[in-house]
Amino acid sequence: MKLNNQNIFTKTDQKILWDDQLKGFGVRIYESGKRSFIIQIRDKSKKQFKRTIGNINLVSLKQARDKAKRILSLIHLGNDPFAKDKDIYFKNFINEYIEKVSSRTKSIKSQLNEKSLYKVYLIPYFGHLKISQINKNKIRKLIFDMESKPVMANKAHNLLSHMFNIAIEWDLVKENPLKGIKKYPEEKRNVFLNFEQIEQLIKVLNKDCSLSSMAIKMMILTGARRSEVLNSTFDQFDLINHYWNRPYNSTKQRKTHTVPISDKVIEIVTNLRKQQSGEYLFANFKGQPMQDIKKKWQKIRLEINMPHLRLHDLRHSFASFMANKGIPIRLISELLGHSNIQTTLRYAHVFDKSLKKAVNLI
Repeated sequence: MKLNNQNIFTKTDQKILWDDQLKGFGVRIYESGKRSFIIQIRDKSKKQFKRTIGNINLVSLKQARDKAKRILSLIHLGNDPFAKDKDIYFKNFINEYIEKVSSRTKSIKSQLNEKSLYKVYLIPYFGHLKISQINKNKIRKLIFDMESKPVMANKAHNLLSHMFNIAIEWDLVKENPLKGIKKYPEEKRNVFLNFEQIEQLIKVLNKDCSLSSMAIKMMILTGARRSEVLNSTFDQFDLINHYWNRPYNSTKQRKTHTVPISDKVIEIVTNLRKQQSGEYLFANFKGQPMQDIKKKWQKIRLEINMPHLRLHDLRHSFASFMANKGIPIRLISELLGHSNIQTTLRYAHVFDKSLKKAVNLI
């Protein structure tokens, strides 16, 4: 079919809508719903050319078709229209990285965190530079300027390091300028609520039936990450066999994760099913998953007189409670979805207490 301003937005199961009038020109449809104009074709020597022209909401069909014609004509003449494009501007590389890497391999939470880093730090510092112009000295200046925010600086370091590794794979640069640049030391902060504190917290949460409160309660009862809870859908829950099947694209380790759930979690899911008409347990008024629950959490932690308690500490507390009950570390690791059991060993001090109690029974 010939692409027009109506059918490029048509709902379809196809991954690419090809234009019959201009071979090699089409619209790619991503799992996220995003659509972009693309060029994908082989020349006479079978060399493949792929290029994203732009998002269909930002580039008009006419603009995209005209650019595609210019590029495709050069390919048909035996030229490489992208030969001079390898030294691209960093801001353009960010767009390529988001489209080809982040959107396909990273969780929604990670993508949102990265978006903030792009906007506040990476684009202001490097957006005007060609990727080859970003050297160690420029990276060091960024990291030094972020000295007051060491955790954020380390996240920027990790992101940039991965981006330049991808740039090496794409033959855009020869080496990673992050190599040899040290990150800031971070103080490990693990907070574990005891049973009485968990009871107090649940008592406060039970005072209201807001979605935010139920989401927090579900985090306590499952040890799941905030993003896993907020993005959960009803079809993930097997209420008969008491299982929660978390799809690979919602977990940090990017693997399907199936865990048993308690009667209390079943009760929460059942009650939410009566309230919600859409697919998400914790949907906003638009029917999309809630993005955050910070306001409710700020109010609750002040009410229980623990103003510095983080939502992620609930996950630590879940593991600590399991360890106190003598649950083997391997099982706790599976419940939490840790890809490496070493991550679970942060709770080793809790196991030590359980072991000491056990030997005294003899």
